[in-house]
Amino acid sequence: MRLLKLSLFASALLLGSMTMKAQSADEVMNKHIAAVGGAESWKKITSIKRSGTVSLQGNECKLTMCQAQKKGFRMDLDFDMGGTVVNNYVLLTNTEGWQYFPVGGQTEPQAMTPDQVKESQDELDLTDDVVKLKTAGTKVTYDGKEQVEGKECHKLSYVNKDGDPVTLHFDAASGYLVKKTEKMEVQPGQKMDVTSSFSNYQKLPEGISVPMSGNDPNLGAFTFTSVDINKGVDDNTFKRK
Repeated sequence: MRLLKLSLFASALLLGSMTMKAQSADEVMNKHIAAVGGAESWKKITSIKRSGTVSLQGNECKLTMCQAQKKGFRMDLDFDMGGTVVNNYVLLTNTEGWQYFPVGGQTEPQAMTPDQVKESQDELDLTDDVVKLKTAGTKVTYDGKEQVEGKECHKLSYVNKDGDPVTLHFDAASGYLVKKTEKMEVQPGQKMDVTSSFSNYQKLPEGISVPMSGNDPNLGAFTFTSVDINKGVDDNTFKRK
């Protein structure tokens, strides 16, 4: 009888711990969503245009990113090569994708494969990533706390549609804004772990908050000087030049 009582007590503790863990993950996500403006504010976003600069291997260039909700994405990188501006770009729509990097030796735009276009469709959804996780009902676990650049962060993790793990780090001092993400990405020939960081969040007149600077392993250190919301993005933006 005593062993039975101890077993029941242990089970109760275990279930209680699991419940607290689930509640902690949900709490962090809810606080983050509130900090970035709330789910309803993100539902009203139809287009975003970001302008700024990015530092690539010590060279600074002009960066412009245009997105139309579930329609198209385009990133332009303009390098000043001794007074001559060289345009490089990546664009994606529901049906096609193109990459053109003359600074890397390309002489004409290169089409993405159908699989690449299909796998990249999530990028066309402008909604905050955590809002998307909540909306989709994705199973997210709370993995405790960790120091990131001297800041205490809460760690959440989940498995994406490709079966790869993703870890999000939420800065407790900033209202649970995402400070760092870790995930797997397909690089030429293989999958690799990539880490991105985000900082200097700014609340826009439309009610949402977005990072104005950060570091992306595929892009470099970036800084946005302006972000225009729902100002309209011409469909021609998503056509290759």
